[in-house]
Amino acid sequence: MLDVEDIRRFETGVATILDAVDKLRALPGVTEAEGLRGVLKWHEKAKNILSSIPELPDSEPLTKFAEGVERELAVTKGQGSGQGESEKRYPRDDGILPSPYRAGFFARISGNTADGTNRWYYSFVEVEKTGAGYDNWTTQAGGRTGTARNLSEDINDAAGVQGNGVDLANLDTADYTFTIQAVPTNGLVRVWETRTGATTEYWFQYENGVDGTCD
Repeated sequence: MLDVEDIRRFETGVATILDAVDKLRALPGVTEAEGLRGVLKWHEKAKNILSSIPELPDSEPLTKFAEGVERELAVTKGQGSGQGESEKRYPRDDGILPSPYRAGFFARISGNTADGTNRWYYSFVEVEKTGAGYDNWTTQAGGRTGTARNLSEDINDAAGVQGNGVDLANLDTADYTFTIQAVPTNGLVRVWETRTGATTEYWFQYENGVDGTCD
């Protein structure tokens, strides 16, 4: 059971986070902040009913959370990281920021380049939904662009079962020849951003098709 000092640290962490979010919301064009405030509602509720809760989570995650928001506030202002406009608009995911920043975004595949056997890296442009139902996906003004890799291709190789569950031994026989295909250009995917140290990558999940001819 936590003591009084633990509860005080919890309250301090919550106050620090809310103060950072208020500063973030005040910046022009930072629409992500509203979603961040929504995530914090349970923290505010916890703060209001502390006296009725016998045990509270350790304050360290809250402290890291607050530090992450403060850091991203500096990035959004264009300070500290020295990185481009895309990072200023879209805070990174390093395991500290809350779930809205890890939700990913929709993108359209615009091309591919071989990256080993049955692996490719893909150029993409961010898109947004502008109408109901199929179609109506529009390139987002000022959206993200770059290259991404396919999680399903991570285990692909020149032999054996591939990421789509197909064994290459069954694709090339005396009667037919089939091969693993890249994700088609203009295909729509959900993209996630990852960071390993200073390296940023984009990944998505798409099951590769197979195609070929009868011999």
